[in-house]
This record gives sequence, C-alpha cells and structure tokens, in this order.
Amino acid sequence: MRFVKALAFWMFIAGPAFGQSMNEAEQELYRTRVKMSQNFVDAVTTNDVSLVADHYTKDAVIAGLAPTKWVAVGRDAIVKRYDGLFKAGTLSDYLSTPNEVHITGDNTAWTTGSYEVTVINKDGTKQRVQGNWLEMIRREEDGHWRVSFAGYGSMPKQ
Repeated sequence: MRFVKALAFWMFIAGPAFGQSMNEAEQELYRTRVKMSQNFVDAVTTNDVSLVADHYTKDAVIAGLAPTKWVAVGRDAIVKRYDGLFKAGTLSDYLSTPNEVHITGDNTAWTTGSYEVTVINKDGTKQRVQGNWLEMIRREEDGHWRVSFAGYGSMPKQ
C-alpha cells in the first residue's frame, strides 16, 4: 500500500509534464490541488467527515451525473451524504488524481481529474468503480482553496 501511495504521489506531480502546459501560477495551484486530493483520500480512508467539510465551500454544489443522478447543495448536505456513506461502510480504497488546472480569475479555477473507489453493493458484493470529475475551486478568505462545484461521472472498472 505504501508503494501505491508513493507511486500515486509521483504520478500527481509528474502528470502535468505529459501533454499539458501550465504557467507558473497554474503549476503552483496544481500542487495545491494534489494536496487537496490527498486530503480527500485521507477523509475517505479514515471516514472523517470533518476533512470532507474542509474540502468544500459553504455554498458548494456537487452532482453525480452518471450512472445515477444526484445533487447535494451546500456543505452541510455534502457532509451528510458522506457521513451516510461512511457509516454504511460502502466506500474503500479511494484514489484521486487531478489531471489539469486552469485559473479563471484571482481566486477561481477549474480542474479535472479521475478517481477509483471500491463500493460495496446492497447485496454485499464489492465493485471497483472508476470515474472522472470536473470541479470549480475557489480560494476563500482564509487562503485555502476549496471545491465550490463538482460534477462526477463513473462506471464499473473493466
């Protein structure tokens, strides 16, 4: 597992070098986005909803777009959704990799990435799922970047 984490870390750092050109500010923000992803991985690994809460702005909107459709509006609703998932024990082995970062203003940017997670179905079977995300992130008054909008699509891993 330690090897996988180390490999994932270096993939995060090296990722932009392959086919993506970012200016210096975007490279710095990419490194921040990598840390954000790792913090979210830690949240899922430890079932820590406080880390989930810190990942999102107070007014964040997240949506699952495929294969199921759902929307959670506001940090409280997002935390409630993840708290339910954590208590049900339906998520494990979560990985997240940012792919690109594009600054759109002084305190806003959009990012894309991919993820994998093992889900436990209602019948108790485990299924590996992979997906992609598109997020808007915003730097808040405390200087931290947080997700303000996220759209996710996923499918079973082949």
